[in-house]
Amino acid sequence: MSLRTDLALESAQQVSPDALPEGVTKLERSRKDIRLEVTEITIETENAARLINKPAGRYITVESSDGSFSSYSDFFDGRVNCLAKEITRLCNIPERVLVVGLGNRSITPDSLGPRVAERIFATRHIKKLAKDLDTSHLCDVAALTTGVMAQTGVESSACVKAICNEISPQLVIVIDALACSELSHLGTTVQLCNTGISPGS
Repeated sequence: MSLRTDLALESAQQVSPDALPEGVTKLERSRKDIRLEVTEITIETENAARLINKPAGRYITVESSDGSFSSYSDFFDGRVNCLAKEITRLCNIPERVLVVGLGNRSITPDSLGPRVAERIFATRHIKKLAKDLDTSHLCDVAALTTGVMAQTGVESSACVKAICNEISPQLVIVIDALACSELSHLGTTVQLCNTGISPGS
């Protein structure tokens, strides 16, 4: 029986510890200067997606090799820049972006999404209202926290859909806490993907 995990890297290892399943490729990049290991898993076929139990697409796992992803680390700025570059590997950043933080701010293991969304520099209102400022270097960013259905009575996906219908973003970046099966990945790993997310799964 496999352990529950949201990480594609762990799912692939559980299915086939010694070799990647057919239809799955892996690229590794090492950033020794900031003590990060980057692994990109691409699930290329529907058969591989069923086997690994993850949608077909690209999954980039960024893992610190010093056991921490703390903002107090000497490598924090470099790691933030690395994550930004890895996001651009998945998608070009367009003019209009919506950032959504999923989860419950009041419960520590589920508070990642709301905590990140609170720190996003929202520019959509600035670009619309501050006509005398040069905002050409800023993209149009909106940030949203959805809460959870137990708090709001509304599914997170319904909230996001409603906002998308209103502001028509070209890209939605969704942030949520993920489950891992290996203790070494807890608090040390960020997964980026272009396959979407299923809130509450």
